[in-house]
Amino acid sequence: MILSRPGVSLVSADKLLPVITVKLDGPTALVAIQGLSVIDYIEPVRSEGTLHQAVGCQYKLWGELAVPFSLEEMTMPGSFPDVLPWNFAEHQIPQAWARGATGAGIKIAVIDTGVYQKQTQLQRPVFSSPQALGVDRTVSNLFTAGGDPWDECGHGTRMAATIAAPHDGKNIVGVAWKADLVTIKTLPGVWVTAFSVNDVARAIRTAVSDYGAKIVAMAFGDAFASRRIADEISYQYHLKDVLFFVAAGTIICPEDFVAFPARMEEVIAVAGMEANGNVHPISCAGPEVDLAAVIGEAPTAGEVPEDIIHFGGSSNATAIAAGVAALVWSDHKGWSRDEVRERMFRTADHGRAGLGWGRINAYRAVGGFHAITVMGPRAVSPNQSYRLIANPLGDGPDWTYQWKQEGGSVTATTPHLDAVSGAEGSSQSWTVEVTDRREGKSLSQSVVVTVPTGAYEQCLERCDAKFKVCKTELERELGRVSARCPNRLHLCKQDCGSPTISAFRAVSIIGPSTVAPSKSYRLTAKPEGGGPDFTYGWKENGSTAATTAYLDAVSGAEGSTQSWTVEVTDTRAGKTLSQSVAVRSQTPPAHPPAACASGKKCCDWDGGRCRQCIPQNNHCP
Repeated sequence: MILSRPGVSLVSADKLLPVITVKLDGPTALVAIQGLSVIDYIEPVRSEGTLHQAVGCQYKLWGELAVPFSLEEMTMPGSFPDVLPWNFAEHQIPQAWARGATGAGIKIAVIDTGVYQKQTQLQRPVFSSPQALGVDRTVSNLFTAGGDPWDECGHGTRMAATIAAPHDGKNIVGVAWKADLVTIKTLPGVWVTAFSVNDVARAIRTAVSDYGAKIVAMAFGDAFASRRIADEISYQYHLKDVLFFVAAGTIICPEDFVAFPARMEEVIAVAGMEANGNVHPISCAGPEVDLAAVIGEAPTAGEVPEDIIHFGGSSNATAIAAGVAALVWSDHKGWSRDEVRERMFRTADHGRAGLGWGRINAYRAVGGFHAITVMGPRAVSPNQSYRLIANPLGDGPDWTYQWKQEGGSVTATTPHLDAVSGAEGSSQSWTVEVTDRREGKSLSQSVVVTVPTGAYEQCLERCDAKFKVCKTELERELGRVSARCPNRLHLCKQDCGSPTISAFRAVSIIGPSTVAPSKSYRLTAKPEGGGPDFTYGWKENGSTAATTAYLDAVSGAEGSTQSWTVEVTDTRAGKTLSQSVAVRSQTPPAHPPAACASGKKCCDWDGGRCRQCIPQNNHCP
């Protein structure tokens, strides 16, 4: 129908998505096809881009900057000295390495300007020493534009080096220095021109479908969205277990928001921040941003192995985020992309508005042992039995415990301590030391349990409304509540303000609601509050399928539905809650949802058409 119109000739046709590229002889041909019902959208492929092209291609050696960055060397036992980018410490990346996370076995694709031909650090591994670390990984250098994979800008080289430069003593060390790397040259610079739209789409497909990349880093963008690129990202996202990390934008921020494709729901948008937690002056930010990384003039690899050059902007932040995702995934290879994303979000250090979940924390994201909370009462009746429970924050899984009373010897070596309070007016000081045997790291936490003098009463009515959960917990623990006792107000505030007192109140399930037929998937139960000890029971049709926090399953035939219920019990409180979810088997559509009106995006597709359009800047429900 389209090609039958006068002045319209076929250039190419996509083999998977219903997308064709045509040549139009003039405005009359465009008018002839604009009203056809079979067309979802029309966009040019041979016109100029909307934003400045040269941004991101500057090349400044160390020493040529106004304030040269420090070239601090990083070494690990039995390894080679590499230059450690200063901003890695802002995200506790060295601590994540010390825990054993390296990115090994995870493939990262960098879709950008390629890599420099003489920069052997980012090509097929060739090491001067057989003991060099990272030698067992794979590297592929590809292109969809330009006729070869070699960088003529420098941006792609800097991205790839920051993400995955090897740890071999030659240059900088990348975040995920043992990850498999795929570089695809598809752009002349960091702004998407209409000339490169098809090249970018082909690169995304090559990275994910052909080379099996689990993580795709794309630090480019434009003020206006490309439906061709959006279609490919959406298609691969719904088809594969892949994470897309995209730069929010640098210097030129369209209408004070982030650039495309960072505005898409399917990607993780990354912004640059200052070490003090503020949005970096050169980075775009806004409600679409998911994570942030500290940026500035950081060292990275240049044109030859000996060159150390600068790197900054939201591109640097995106590279750090993609590398940290590989660290998390390499340490939790059975996880889905949703679990990796959730872990990065939940462990980020909260920042200013416009920076999403906040500053990436690599050590916490890989499960590093970073704190202890102690559950239990802080005020009890005379001669009352009570229990304290140590809850180490980290993945462990091999912990040891030592409970000591002030001035005494070890009282218990279990996660909990059972004790009996003293006389009225007395107090007991306890310290628990927990050791993560995987890291060989020990932390301690102290608490004081008091027996108040006078009539045993606890003030609760003045507690803020947001501490209603705390009030319920205190009522259960203390047994008696007085309507008025201002002299005990400080105890109320102390206990109600403690993050360690929180009742088990809900269960959520993380995982897909729709999967392709006969495809493996994982559901994870997340209890809210309570703990730290839980038991789990997953059931389908009354039969128990698993007793772990997660359930691994395989979808059924096309159109079938699996209904799962998980029961979670807080063993400390003796309380059980349940949650159910249905997972439907459905082949992904041949193409993503049809277009919404200008300024809106689709949140719910059905049969290739969009059932729910919302404003572009809103988040899908």
